[in-house]
Amino acid sequence: FFMSGASNRVKAYFDAVGNLTYTVIIAIMIWRMILGGIDLYNVDEMTLILEVPRWWTFPAAILCLVLLLAVCVYTFLRSVREMRRS
Repeated sequence: FFMSGASNRVKAYFDAVGNLTYTVIIAIMIWRMILGGIDLYNVDEMTLILEVPRWWTFPAAILCLVLLLAVCVYTFLRSVREMRRS
């Protein structure tokens, strides 16, 4: 709606800014998840009923976030290439 009259270069610029914002947010989330997982490992916190270590879920979550980070970096680079082409 707001960008309907804008040129392709302007649209690609704002796409790149948005993608870079998401990339930074995901990188911060990965950093904090790693620290949180290490902390849970060190205190050996368990679930209440099954008594399963809570840190076990963190490696899978971190792997998913790393995949999301790769997608964000790819879309950012694609937007930058599109901006340069326009």
